Amino acid sequence: MDMDVASTTENTTNVAPMNVHGWRFEFVNSELQIVSEDDPNAQVILNAKAAFSLLDYLYQYREKIHEETQIPEGKSIEEKEVAREKPGLLHPSSEKNTAQGKAELL
Repeated sequence: MDMDVASTTENTTNVAPMNVHGWRFEFVNSELQIVSEDDPNAQVILNAKAAFSLLDYLYQYREKIHEETQIPEGKSIEEKEVAREKPGLLHPSSEKNTAQGKAELL
């Protein structure tokens, strides 16, 4: 990981960029730059103090953020809430759940 950080002559630290999920993250010249890969005009540039505050915020809510990554995209808000409250409800069990099986239950 030491190879990802390089000190420059201006006594600042540059961190290797990371591209993920359509975004480019890069810490250069004491600024965190977050730039959309699709639209370079969509960007956020934070100074080091603001970036550290963002890091603290993300760490504070890491469990909630992690939960959101476990719910498939495209689900409605109601389905996401049910998935959080009853994790096994939206995931198919080992039993068959076919249209025929549903009709028999009605």
